[in-house]
Parts: sequence; structure tokens; C-alpha cells
Amino acid sequence: MKFSIFYFLIETCGLTQSPKTQCRIPSLIRTSSVTHKAAFLRGLADTDFSLVFKKNGRYPVIDFCTCSKALLEDVVEMLLSLGFKGHSGIYRTNRKGTPITRHYLQLNGRMNLEKWMTVIGFTSPIQLFKYGEWIKSGYSSKKNKNPAGLSRPDLRPQPDSNWRP
Repeated sequence: MKFSIFYFLIETCGLTQSPKTQCRIPSLIRTSSVTHKAAFLRGLADTDFSLVFKKNGRYPVIDFCTCSKALLEDVVEMLLSLGFKGHSGIYRTNRKGTPITRHYLQLNGRMNLEKWMTVIGFTSPIQLFKYGEWIKSGYSSKKNKNPAGLSRPDLRPQPDSNWRP
């Protein structure tokens, strides 16, 4: 039974085995309806995105970071097709002498967050709590760290890519 599920995910859905440096969103999802794209992005966001609040907890930022450039490009393409505007880029560092490349995107500001919650949303209780707190009080009192660690000097973004429609 486990092997058949694994085979289905790899062969039929197009998911990749480790390492995930070249994974992509299956074309079936990339070319699907707005409803299906939103559902896929909601699931991905609940596991791999972060909702943070900067500028004393008042400025919302939705962050995504991956080692797969192709996955980032697919996510950006889907978000553009849903009318989002954001910023993407790359940062490089070393971990125990091994070079690490990360691709990130950010959806900044109130308009992007409100659109996100209308079109895509979160189902993660943590993200929903932070959003609810921000809606009620206008700020998130929880101390939120930048999950991409971009404040560290060795992880500063490289200005390779920006995306805006």
C-alpha cells in the first residue's frame, strides 16, 4: 500500500524524491482553476510559508523560502495569475562549509495580506491566531522573527530577481 502511494505521487503527480532542489508544482495544478490553485497554495502555505509582522508588529509580510528555484518560480507564477504583487530574490550562505542557496518571496503590506486571506487564506492555527490578533488590535504583540534570517550579514539577499506585474 505505501509503495503504491509513493509511486502515484512520484510518477503521476510529478513530485520528486530527495533532494528537493529541483521540485516543481505539478502542471495539473499550475494550469487548474483559481479554486484549485488557491487550495494548493493554502496547503503549501500552512507548511512552508510564514506570516510575520514587522515595524513594531504593524506591517504584515507573508514569507516563503525554498532551495528549489523552479518551485519558487512556479509559486510566483501562480501568485501573479491570482493578482498578487510581491518581491522575490536569492540569498546564499554556508552551513558547516557547504554552500547553501535559498530562494525567497515576500508579499508585503496590508493589501496583500487582505487579498491573501480572501483568495487563499490559512488553515494553520498559528497563522490564523497571528492574523486574528492583528485584525483586532492593529498589531501583532507576539515577537516575530524574520524566518528567512535575512538580518544576518551572511544571508543578505542578492538582487538577482524582482518580480512585479
